[in-house]
Amino acid sequence: MTALDPATTTEPTAPTPDFALIDCDVHPYFADGLRDLADYLPSLWRHRLNLDGQLNAGSGFAAMPSAQIPANCLYVDDIAGFRRDASGSGEVPGSDPAFVSRHLLDHYKIDRGVLVSGNLLGLGAMTDPDAAAAIASAYNDWMIEKWLSSDVRYRGALVVAPQDPTLAAQEIERVGDATGMVEILLPLSNIAMGNRHFQPIYAAAASHGLPIAVHPSGTENVFVTGPPMPTMPAYKIEWRTALTQVHQSNLISMLCHGIFEQFPALKIVITEGGFAWLPDVLWRLDASWRALRDEVPWVKRAPSEYIHDHVRFTTQPFPEAPRPADAAALCRIVDGEQILMYSSDYPHFDFDDPNRALTPLPDDLREPVFSGNARELFGDRLL
Repeated sequence: MTALDPATTTEPTAPTPDFALIDCDVHPYFADGLRDLADYLPSLWRHRLNLDGQLNAGSGFAAMPSAQIPANCLYVDDIAGFRRDASGSGEVPGSDPAFVSRHLLDHYKIDRGVLVSGNLLGLGAMTDPDAAAAIASAYNDWMIEKWLSSDVRYRGALVVAPQDPTLAAQEIERVGDATGMVEILLPLSNIAMGNRHFQPIYAAAASHGLPIAVHPSGTENVFVTGPPMPTMPAYKIEWRTALTQVHQSNLISMLCHGIFEQFPALKIVITEGGFAWLPDVLWRLDASWRALRDEVPWVKRAPSEYIHDHVRFTTQPFPEAPRPADAAALCRIVDGEQILMYSSDYPHFDFDDPNRALTPLPDDLREPVFSGNARELFGDRLL
């Protein structure tokens, strides 16, 4: 990628504590589905989502289900998504903050763990914008009370519903400065991220100094309102492999629509979206920009240059190259010392152990990837 002109950069300010390991993708889960949010929802929404049981009362029919967040329901396998040891007493993995503290933070000596909702990743595919916004708001209050208050090492990604950007911006205003919040999780939908639809969200995020994180949703090509992929996979192996296409498309969209010129303080975190695809996308995009820059005059620099200032990538799933030297070379090609941040994806089965998964990292990249880049991005919110 093209190097930045030093005159366009600013010196980062890191928190005083020298945190050695920051995990940028820890998934908290509900113990009992959306019922966990019942106490955080107004009575109207408890009833609308059938979390109060009233829709079953006296009906004479089998129990009506409560609302569900859209998720991948097409592919069945025996993996179940979780580490088998991520449950202390038979509870849903990732649903007990105290157990996660011991099992993850204590065991791996993680100084800070960023909580990225495991249940609301598909929220962007819901068709009712008001219901989605109500669920997001309740989740944020639930996370603050149940998780952020349970361990000083937890940090939160507040969730917004993308269907109504005005409501999303209001939610950022409501809890964006809450103690422990370090980023915003924007569940993906079928609207490309460069679309002006998202401008109120980007403006609110930038004004609060909060990065926006995106993550695979589980709704890709499963729901018409979910993020699209070019083809409909027949098998889960196809679906999992093709997930990075969504993040490529969204990044291209943001760069070509000049989002980072419009919002120069905006930061984006591509979480669990891979990064091995980045060189090819940026090389092609830079070449096309040189030939077609009259078409997008608002893109004032080579697209690759914006990456250093505005975009970060988490490491999981870290490339398992047959030759470790190839993974190390890839990290250098993408300027990993500037843009990569460690993530474990706990409590999922493909969890990346910080002591093993990233062993190909060159020594000079280990500190920035394991903590330095996250300290620069999140700043004093980690304290």
